[in-house]
Amino acid sequence: TLALAGVWAFGAFASGPLHMGHVCFFGRNQRPVITGISVGLVLGGAFVIGGLVARRIPGVNDYIKQVLEYSNAGPLYLIVFITV
Repeated sequence: TLALAGVWAFGAFASGPLHMGHVCFFGRNQRPVITGISVGLVLGGAFVIGGLVARRIPGVNDYIKQVLEYSNAGPLYLIVFITV
């Protein structure tokens, strides 16, 4: 997991600055901020609703519990370090 995080971090720094882009909106060039926020909120909501539905399915609920048991298997500081 740490190796994968290192690869992603290296790729992020090696790619350099990203072009933010512009959208022509009512004759003015603007950055598409609202689009990104809207898509993020919709996808976040879809994951939350999917999680709530998955908890109600008995077979899937058991698999979810097995995966979440790994969060208790190790020192909390190491899990937080890997996650961040």
